[in-house]
Amino acid sequence: MHAIGGLVPLLGYLKNSHASLRARAAEVVSTIVQNNPKSQQLVMEANGLELLLSNFISDSDITVRTKALGAISCKFDADIFMIFSDDLKHVIVM
Repeated sequence: MHAIGGLVPLLGYLKNSHASLRARAAEVVSTIVQNNPKSQQLVMEANGLELLLSNFISDSDITVRTKALGAISCKFDADIFMIFSDDLKHVIVM
C-alpha cells in the first residue's frame, strides 16, 4: 500500500467526518498490519498509531472505537502497554 502511495491517504480517513469511513479505514489498517512487520513500521512512522489511539479513546461512534482497537491489537499489542484510568486517557507507548 505504501509503495503505491496509499498509506497516508488511508490514515487520513481515520480523521474523516463520517464515522463509517473512519471505521472502514481502521479495518483496512488492521488488515495491512496483521503479521506484516514492514507495514507495521510504516504505519508507526506515519503516526497511524496516534490516530488509532485517538479514535479508540475519544470517538463518539462505538463502531469506530471497536475497529480502532482491532487495528491496534493486530500488531501493536506487543508494543503498547495500556494503563486505563476511569476516563481511558492514560496510554503508555513503549
